[in-house]
Amino acid sequence: SDQTDQGLIKLIPFASREDATQALVRRDVSEYIIISSDYTSSGTIQRYTLAKELGIPSITAYFIESFLTWNLLKDDVSPEIITSIVSPLKLEVTRLDENGDIAQEQGNIGNIIIPFIFAFLLSMAFMFGTNSLISGLGEEKESRLIQVLLSSVSVRQLLIAKVLALGAAGLLQVLIWLISAPLLLSLASSSFGGFLSDIQIPPNFLVLGIVYFILGYLLFAVLSVGLGGISSSTTEAHNLSMFYILAGFIPLWFFA
Repeated sequence: SDQTDQGLIKLIPFASREDATQALVRRDVSEYIIISSDYTSSGTIQRYTLAKELGIPSITAYFIESFLTWNLLKDDVSPEIITSIVSPLKLEVTRLDENGDIAQEQGNIGNIIIPFIFAFLLSMAFMFGTNSLISGLGEEKESRLIQVLLSSVSVRQLLIAKVLALGAAGLLQVLIWLISAPLLLSLASSSFGGFLSDIQIPPNFLVLGIVYFILGYLLFAVLSVGLGGISSSTTEAHNLSMFYILAGFIPLWFFA
């Protein structure tokens, strides 16, 4: 075999450069290359394409190199050795724990995806909860409804009730996300052909999710209550709250 079929790229022979150019113009091919008769001494190959590029794509260069390697060595070297030359390395990495034993959680893509999604959902839950808290306080102040409420309860009771009520709603939302995570992961894995099958959700995932939400929500809720109390309008409170709400997304920047 001359290895014209490289999987993602199929090399089609043409009788002349003119035929190849016409096929390129008609978009029958995406590009074409010309291997000169003195290639073994010059090593030069001409590549023609309609696309504007800063350099040859690495995937294209790899398949051209693979094609050349196979055709240069196929008469003198066994296919197994050629395969090793084309793809000389299949590196498998195993992570060890501090005792030198094989770690249960290996360094796969799941170790990046799960923390990122978890952090993003928590940040969104904090943002929705604090925005609802600020909006409620602002609207009650502007409509003077808060004066009616304060005639029945104290300021501390009112604020604590708001924080706990919105916190309970946010906690329920986070619980639904955490409980449905294994099912959603299983569905996503089957949809992507098992690509995500090696992702393992830690046993303490649910507990950590609840603890992190409670601690984070209390921090943001206290800031929102203070901001809502000193702001003259809902718009002003929302504008000022962006400073600490964005701080909740800072951990996500380290994933970029």
